[in-house]
Amino acid sequence: MKSGERFDCIVIGAGVMGSAIALRLAQAGQRVLVLEKAVPGAEASSAAGGILAPQVEGEHDGPLFRLALASRERYPAFADEIRDISGHDPGYRRSGLVRAALSEEELAAWLAEREWQRGAG
Repeated sequence: MKSGERFDCIVIGAGVMGSAIALRLAQAGQRVLVLEKAVPGAEASSAAGGILAPQVEGEHDGPLFRLALASRERYPAFADEIRDISGHDPGYRRSGLVRAALSEEELAAWLAEREWQRGAG
């Protein structure tokens, strides 16, 4: 960055979300500066481990849950775009998760959760 250089947008954080936002802004013709306090992708992005799991994180059917499902469905195309732009495979793999119920109460809660999720498609 040069002294006096101007930007249309400043994105704070170079994790998955900040970088994706910066990419879309740049593709829209904006001059973007991304600021990161540490190593890009080393904060929340690395803690999440790349998991896209609305069914595990959703507590009930509703707009946020539906948005998370739609977002996850769009992610493979985004990963392909990132690979095409950068020449690096982002490592996206669609797979499942394993959840262990450690008590009868957890099992009952998860079975109830499974039912509303089946109803939500």
